[in-house]
Amino acid sequence: MLQGLISALATAVIVCAGPVILASPGHADTPGCVTKAEFQQAPKGMRIIRVHAIFDTSGRFLDGGAGGFARRYRFCEGAADSARTSNFTIIYAAKRNGTTRVNTKYCGRDYYHRRSCF
Repeated sequence: MLQGLISALATAVIVCAGPVILASPGHADTPGCVTKAEFQQAPKGMRIIRVHAIFDTSGRFLDGGAGGFARRYRFCEGAADSARTSNFTIIYAAKRNGTTRVNTKYCGRDYYHRRSCF
């Protein structure tokens, strides 16, 4: 009897709270561009699939080789000082286990002219 009540209560909590738990900021709120908050949610080591889910875009492929590649993303209007930058780059590294993760994030026209985005 008690186990049935606990099971029913747990099911009710999951059904009612599930959408709240699963919804996180940055999902489908700014498709095609990245806000400052979204940018800050993608630390070094995060998987590319999670980055693209947060950013609402997969960006544009720039270059790749030797186990890694770079993608360019566009900041949303007002997300960054437009005089400084309107886009940024993430360099991803392919790991031996098959995952692709953030290695470096930077703003600037290329890696050698990189600077802080904010």
